[in-house]
Amino acid sequence: MNPRYLSLRSLPCAAWLTLLALAVLLSRLPLIQDPIDVSPDGSEYFGIARHLARGEGYRSSIQWQFATLPPSPAPPPVEEGRNGRAAVVHDALPDRPPLWPALASLACRLDSRPAAQIWWVRALSALLAALTIPVGWLLLRPLVPPAAAAAALTAFAFVGPFTRFSSQPLAETLFLLLIVAGLSIWVRVPGKPAGALRPLVLVPMLSGLAGVTFGLAYLTKPAGLALALVPFAAAWLPGNRPGYGARAALALAVGFLATAAPWCVLLAIRYGSPTYSSLWINFSVLHISEAQHYGFERFFSPPAAFIREHLAEVASAILRQTGAMLVGLAEGLGPSLALLALLRRRDLIAGRGLLAAVIAVNFLVHSLCWAVWGASRYMLVGVLPGMALLLAAPLARHAEGWQPGRKVFAFSAALTLAYAVGGFGLVAAEKSRPDRGVPAAAIFRFGTVLAQEWTPPGALIATNHPWLVNMLADRPAVILPRTRDARRLARFFARYRPRAVLLFVDEDPARHPERLRDEPTESELAALLLPALPGARGPLLPTGWQVTRIAAGQRPGQWLIGLRARDKS
Repeated sequence: MNPRYLSLRSLPCAAWLTLLALAVLLSRLPLIQDPIDVSPDGSEYFGIARHLARGEGYRSSIQWQFATLPPSPAPPPVEEGRNGRAAVVHDALPDRPPLWPALASLACRLDSRPAAQIWWVRALSALLAALTIPVGWLLLRPLVPPAAAAAALTAFAFVGPFTRFSSQPLAETLFLLLIVAGLSIWVRVPGKPAGALRPLVLVPMLSGLAGVTFGLAYLTKPAGLALALVPFAAAWLPGNRPGYGARAALALAVGFLATAAPWCVLLAIRYGSPTYSSLWINFSVLHISEAQHYGFERFFSPPAAFIREHLAEVASAILRQTGAMLVGLAEGLGPSLALLALLRRRDLIAGRGLLAAVIAVNFLVHSLCWAVWGASRYMLVGVLPGMALLLAAPLARHAEGWQPGRKVFAFSAALTLAYAVGGFGLVAAEKSRPDRGVPAAAIFRFGTVLAQEWTPPGALIATNHPWLVNMLADRPAVILPRTRDARRLARFFARYRPRAVLLFVDEDPARHPERLRDEPTESELAALLLPALPGARGPLLPTGWQVTRIAAGQRPGQWLIGLRARDKS
């Protein structure tokens, strides 16, 4: 194949990449019309961005768990005479890295209505997904045959997980773009330079720029630190000219640290540690619901102590998480997994080994996070390089007959069609339903209306879906604990003093974690709040409160229960 057709400066290549990127952007727009399907993490990112756009600082008005670091048996005390909002609206610096919320806040400034703001943030995520296509070409072009790079990018544009998460206000799309950009810069660092002056400039310049890019990835998701170690380790491999590997590694480290240091220093000043994070609670529980729905007034051991005390259970949880991550990676790779039988160790030459290492490190890091959920989302970083590696093996061995003839085009078209139908098609069909793929959408919408009708702006609401209420009703929200102890629930009400309570009953009891079988489900909590007979009181209903609204969902077992204080009914 003529090399000039493979450059971004050539008209055919640029036109193809532009059309493909445009297809990615336009295909996501129909999927972002309704905010009801925004994920909980996406709601949290959006909430922080909205506070930034209003000039209120880097804050969050969602409390989705009751643990703090160092672990504490109870959340921060609420000052007497003040609403629990004072404890819920808090500094979000330990909750989420700052880059994606800061970028999303620019989109939030385009409109003041919550639904419109969410649309703009999701459109920004789709735009970043589109930019991943040409940046992905810059990464893959030097490492795999052109046909493999083209086929991988074209198919990846319509992979199911990429379609789903690039249409959410999540940090994943920005993280993927930055990791791909950092690797595309790194593979151009000259390892065996022949000249003298030019390499002396190029090596530190490109390595430092790659370090800055990986630093930005770390400011997007903490996993960026682990992935930055891949090129850092590669710089020390044998084969580089003496001195150049060390110089490249040093420049990479300097670029990374210079970018990440301000955030780490700020964390150290405010919280005493540059790695302080509320997400460390994931390593102090076996299931996140222990800190989430059942965490009120519970004590959580520090991660190291918890692992020592529950070593066997943690090991079992890591094995289960490893299986979940394998399924998530397989979901992204899809039909291209069939080519795994053709992959040989000799195919992982030069920079291809770098791609394989990125996949392995990303997989290992997230497999060790045994309490998180959403495997296909975390494995998204490994899908594009994985597809390129799988496609490179057969195409490289049949280069004479496959480039640039009709067979390559037919193969790429068939692969893309498979992903478009099995990936993008399934997601689009789900989002085209009236409930946008959210079975409890009807009671979620009604609950949002009640939250706005019952409470003034800024009033605190207790609910088992604080993300939804905070995002759509624009109210501070704290998660409602699940308990059978009426005194504990009364202490929760006394501490937080919510203006209203919304309980959405939509959970499948069969999915209740085995470890928490002795704890109440959503349905059991609802039954304890509701009176058994007209005029009676529910055994769990706090004094001074009453059930003022009960609404049924569109499916059996779906309910919305609204509680208000008697003097506000």
